[in-house]
Amino acid sequence: MPLWLLAVLLALTLPRLSDRLNVFSYAPCFVSGVVAFDLTRSRSWPRKLPSWAWPLVIALAVALFGPHDNISLGAKIQRAWIVSLLLGAFYASVKEGHDGPFQTVLHWIAEHSYGIYLSHSIVIWFTLDLLAGSPLWTPIALLAAGAIGLPRLLYLLIERPMMNLGTRTSKAVLEPARKFEEPSFASELRSNRLPGEDLPGAHPTWNLSAPIESLATSTNLSIRQIQSKIAGQASRGFIGEITKQARAVHPDPL
Repeated sequence: MPLWLLAVLLALTLPRLSDRLNVFSYAPCFVSGVVAFDLTRSRSWPRKLPSWAWPLVIALAVALFGPHDNISLGAKIQRAWIVSLLLGAFYASVKEGHDGPFQTVLHWIAEHSYGIYLSHSIVIWFTLDLLAGSPLWTPIALLAAGAIGLPRLLYLLIERPMMNLGTRTSKAVLEPARKFEEPSFASELRSNRLPGEDLPGAHPTWNLSAPIESLATSTNLSIRQIQSKIAGQASRGFIGEITKQARAVHPDPL
């Protein structure tokens, strides 16, 4: 929350200094995502809302923002800050949904969200503006193909290779020894004890990073199964992030 307040302060001041700093007007919207991520890792933040409430919350946020009114985005940017923060808080309050086709689609969207963000305006411009005089099925078909295919290409050719590079670099620089390679870790894992669980003052979530990464790289377990293995001591969002990074570097289980 302090980070979000800092983003609001920057958004209110920096654009007044120069038009080139107008991008900071959107900072609270982006930082709301950071707030949501931080809340999902907090054990004190309750997650009591049912999973089916999340689509309803999104629809309510869209209605509150008013996408079809005659007010320009610049004039209602502060409304966007509040709506984004509320979305982040609600996201962290919703329980994990059950595995199924709907969850698979949502996982794909989340995995390719940055590519969707970067490419959606180009796809819309090409299909709806440049092809405005074409038969209706042509722009619709190209819109669907571009909305799925272009983010996928961006993910495979740019985002995932750069994530792998960043992961390898950070491990080489910041991790001189791999904790899960130590014999003590293997024995603790076999006996269902988590490394560091008895250490006073240790962060309860970060202590789980090593066993989660080991399970992700040495087995084909799903995120739900890994969560069961560690007795539900971390959220599936946290497990999914570690699993995604670990399997990107080690795609085949040992």
